[in-house]
Amino acid sequence: GNIENPNVDRAIARDRFPLYTHYREESHAIGLIDSVLKGEPYPIKALIIHGASLLTSWPESQRWEEALAKLDFIVSIDRQLTADAKYADIVLPATTMFEIDSYMSYGPIFRLREKMIEPVGEARNDYIIMANLAERLGYGHLYPQTEEAVLKHVLEDSNFTLEQVREAGGWVKISTPMMEYKKWEKGSCRPDGKPGFDTPTGKFEIFSTILEDYGYEPLPKYTEPKEGPMDSWFR
Repeated sequence: GNIENPNVDRAIARDRFPLYTHYREESHAIGLIDSVLKGEPYPIKALIIHGASLLTSWPESQRWEEALAKLDFIVSIDRQLTADAKYADIVLPATTMFEIDSYMSYGPIFRLREKMIEPVGEARNDYIIMANLAERLGYGHLYPQTEEAVLKHVLEDSNFTLEQVREAGGWVKISTPMMEYKKWEKGSCRPDGKPGFDTPTGKFEIFSTILEDYGYEPLPKYTEPKEGPMDSWFR
């Protein structure tokens, strides 16, 4: 991506996926294909595939095969030797959750996930791989560079220190706002504070005026799927 100006990357798919780009404020990965194959809006010649398998999880797999074959340089970071990895110049093995110090959260519960074994072979924490790359590029100060620093970072706004969590047995209950009912009546759903929902009409929209404005089908519409080559197997 373009580190200096991330808005350039958003231009890759703004025309093809305007609604996605508007609400996610990021480009849709499918737009990368045109950048690789056609150089639009600018050519991409290298790709880091981090914990993903484009050929088995994204649409247009044949075009992805063509795109991966055309790239000058590919790095695959994963716990599995994915289909993408056969195109990779470098394969970096990532650790499992049992080989790193990490955390998990569910609801108000924050729990430390402690390392059980040392990383096997040459496996490394995939986050640390990316953080170290940022360091080499001169942006390391923006990202925690150790597992310990990651844990401290995610706890910054929790009123708990890492030491307190460890002293409490490895988990704490973080205070969360009280559940509030019928927020639409109180103006809690809209940034302008008016009653209703955060939609152009202020109503709960089954007929989506946003989708209509972007040229998409505003109501859910069933389309009979076309028969594929595998369908006869299941009859």
